[in-house]
Amino acid sequence: MKNFCISLFILLMSLVGSFSIAANKNVQDAVAKIQAQTAKDIGAVGIEGYFGKRGGSDVFYPEDFKYIKSLIIKNPEALPKGFDYIIGSVHHVNLICIDASPELTEKAIKTFDDLESFAIEYYKAISRMVEALKPEIVGHIDLIKKFAAEFGNLDTPKIKKQMKKTLSIIKKYDCTLDLNVYPFRIGQSEPYPAPWIIKMANDMGIPFSFGDDSHSPATVGEGILEGRNYLLANGADHVIIFKKHENSVIKQLVSLKS
Repeated sequence: MKNFCISLFILLMSLVGSFSIAANKNVQDAVAKIQAQTAKDIGAVGIEGYFGKRGGSDVFYPEDFKYIKSLIIKNPEALPKGFDYIIGSVHHVNLICIDASPELTEKAIKTFDDLESFAIEYYKAISRMVEALKPEIVGHIDLIKKFAAEFGNLDTPKIKKQMKKTLSIIKKYDCTLDLNVYPFRIGQSEPYPAPWIIKMANDMGIPFSFGDDSHSPATVGEGILEGRNYLLANGADHVIIFKKHENSVIKQLVSLKS
């Protein structure tokens, strides 16, 4: 693990909804714990916050992208030294959460003619998010497979065609894909994204960055070595890390083979 630097994304649920002094203190406390716990093995730690829509909802509508940007610009003190980068992801389709339970996912699927149409719309939503926010990282791009895989095939030719379009937009804005290893932590054999997406992105020159999707410092770093092996097995031999440099953050390509 010491042979290469990794970036991890810690979900801090205390940040839901808005910025506050209390939330800022919670972030600082968590950073201190993470640094103390992982200083020997991890070179860079990223913090991801969930920010809810005005009114307390965690669903973002298209007009809310401007609102999110205004938060980032107007509240640079919200995180220590401000935001270094943004991780963008999609958790809702037709206002229904698609990663909370099989029942909710099935409900979302039923708002479409079939599973294929549902998946295509999900990837279109990711495209819209990327165009609006231009995040440095796109999180767990095939999150729908968490429960939707129970209902059928998620790699049909039409779905793959849409995925290629979505990846083209991701490449256009120079985004990095999150290699999210959370599934390893719960005993699953495949992280996000699936091998066919890894290969498609790799062929298009889109890099990956590790994310462990921890919700507490206790699980920081779990699954990263498995993620490294997974990337190598699917033809990706480098990852992007984010490093602080004076008052900015720079991206650095790091070999997985060293």
